[in-house]
Amino acid sequence: MTTDPNRPDMIWIRSDTMPDGSYAVSLDHGPDLAWTFTEGAARRHALACFQAAHTAEHDAAVVALLAHVGLDSEGVGLALRELRASRGPITTWPSTNLQWDPRVTPAGKPFLATISKGAEVGQASPGTVREHAAAVLAALQATRLDTNLLNVLQRTFAVDGGRARAVVHDLQHHWPDDPWPDEIAEATEAAVSAVAGALDEAIAEFVDIRGSDCGYEADPRAAARLAVEALLAAGWRPR
Repeated sequence: MTTDPNRPDMIWIRSDTMPDGSYAVSLDHGPDLAWTFTEGAARRHALACFQAAHTAEHDAAVVALLAHVGLDSEGVGLALRELRASRGPITTWPSTNLQWDPRVTPAGKPFLATISKGAEVGQASPGTVREHAAAVLAALQATRLDTNLLNVLQRTFAVDGGRARAVVHDLQHHWPDDPWPDEIAEATEAAVSAVAGALDEAIAEFVDIRGSDCGYEADPRAAARLAVEALLAAGWRPR
């Protein structure tokens, strides 16, 4: 799945305006297929995505297990067919417009076949399908929040309908970024660099005192011991 408009397999998920002015989850798949979810259908679609992704991984784990205990490929295939027949298909899908069928490659890797109106049109990884499900749930919550914002703008601040919808639409341009992972990584890298720099200086000074025959360059254990000794000499004490 992609958001590249030049790709025919792209899938767009968004909070879309309905004729009555409310918002609902809409999904576009390629240039010719688009539809709107009800709240219940959006929840069922997301659940089915999670079920399909986990089922593909479960099947792959079963294949690996049976191969590990010595079952040949014919036996593994028979076991997998019996498992699938016993559990039946995933019935949570609210529509045939877009579904995923859990499968396993000949090499034992999990994947999902993308099915649109009964035809196989592509493939996706379990992680990609989970991301799609999460996006549907996020869009569902966005429809609720957007509808509430629209109502408050009109009811409390007497903003006319067109202007209120324009304000809601503009919300996307003010959405906050999530800087935490980058900030944490940068802070960690800076802290490691600072500690490493200080430690290098302490070791260099300590080697000058002890002499260059400590053997720390050839022996990692000697280097670690020397580092601790250098820290202690510099006044560091464990808490």
